[in-house]
Amino acid sequence: MGVREYSEKDLKQLAKLYKSYFKTHTLFEQTEDKVIIHLREQVKKNPCLVFEEEEEIRGALFLVSKNVDGAHKLWKLRHFAFTKSYIGEQLLKEAEDKAKENSKTAKIEMSIAESEDGINFLKAQGYEQEGCLKNHYRWQERCYILSKSFKNE
Repeated sequence: MGVREYSEKDLKQLAKLYKSYFKTHTLFEQTEDKVIIHLREQVKKNPCLVFEEEEEIRGALFLVSKNVDGAHKLWKLRHFAFTKSYIGEQLLKEAEDKAKENSKTAKIEMSIAESEDGINFLKAQGYEQEGCLKNHYRWQERCYILSKSFKNE
C-alpha cells in the first residue's frame, strides 16, 4: 500500500512499531496502553503518516507545524520510525511534499538522540546537522538537530 494518512485502526501497530524502534525512549518504554494513549492525543494535534505493507505498519512519523502564519514555515518531524531504508525515504518524501505544499519556503527539523538509529540515514537524505545539545533527553547523552530547507520556485 505504501504511505498514507493515519487511521484509528493503526494505533496498536503504531505502538508496537515505536516500542521496538525506540530502544531508549522514556515514552516508548512505557506499557503499550500508555503509548496508545499518547499516540491518540498526538494524532488529534498533528498529522501522522504511516507506511503500510502487507497489512502491517512498517514506518510512521508525525509532521508538526511550528508556525502557521507567514510564507516561511518551520516543521518538525516527530516519532520518525521505519523498518527499512526505502520506507524511511518514502515517508520523508511525503512529509517534505506536504511541507512544500503548505509553505512558500520551509524548513524541516528533527531532534534525534545519539542513541537512536537514523542520524546517518537523515544525512544521506540531505539533512544537515545544525546543533548538538548536551544532556537533552538523558544525562550524558547528546541530541542532534538535523534540518533541511526548501524554497518553492
